[in-house]
Amino acid sequence: MKKAVIVLILVSILITGCEAKKVEKLTDSERFANEYGISDNNPFIYAKYDEVIELFQSKKAIVLFANSDDEKSKKAVKVIYEQSKKDKVDKIYYYNPMILKEKQPKKYKKLVEEIEKSIPDYKLILPTLYAVDNGKIVNYSDCFSKKEQLEDEYLTKKRKESINEKYSNIFNYCESE
Repeated sequence: MKKAVIVLILVSILITGCEAKKVEKLTDSERFANEYGISDNNPFIYAKYDEVIELFQSKKAIVLFANSDDEKSKKAVKVIYEQSKKDKVDKIYYYNPMILKEKQPKKYKKLVEEIEKSIPDYKLILPTLYAVDNGKIVNYSDCFSKKEQLEDEYLTKKRKESINEKYSNIFNYCESE
């Protein structure tokens, strides 16, 4: 009886066919678009912890700390993305430090220490956009760190212009060499 069941299963598999489904890997920009609800034609690149540390120690780059589970981060990313298009930014490194804070507190502490080399007593706030140059944070903006900044009424035309200008200053600094 067991042999008959096994034979029937094998025959049904052969008849219906086994089709291997190819799993397509998403690009960073596609993955980021899915998390933040923006176009997949975006400049965001996922960075790993070691890469972020290296960026803060010795590179010239734009780095975004955000968390896709956070409404402030989602709102900020949309504004950052729109301004990055205007300024023709081709690369923004993205990292979510909250994963470290929960699972690897020693690494999180090291990351905060790297930031504090440039900004003493700085508390890591999400979202924050950094301009980094050769081991130093030369500009940063945490424009959406306060709760009231989530409200549409807060984002008047004048405030939007001010926020966009702050982001543009970060982008322009890192794009000029």
